[in-house]
Amino acid sequence: MSTSSGFKQKEDIEIISHLTGILQNPLVKFDLELPEKSDAKREDIIVKRLADFKNDENEMNKQVASLLLFNTFIIGNQNFLTQGN
Repeated sequence: MSTSSGFKQKEDIEIISHLTGILQNPLVKFDLELPEKSDAKREDIIVKRLADFKNDENEMNKQVASLLLFNTFIIGNQNFLTQGN
């Protein structure tokens, strides 16, 4: 993710899944958390971006899938499959 100083940095992030409901029809919600000792917790831009993901369930699902598949966030209007892929 981009930091306030303008460069991109790699950082560990924890994907937490919350499962509720019955097994035949579970409700799955995700949360992203930075580790306790992470320097990224002091970056307002990163903290705000993670909060934005939490407020948009579709965006959160897209970002979690991207992290699991590609080990990176999808930035802006990027899609999983584009003409160049």
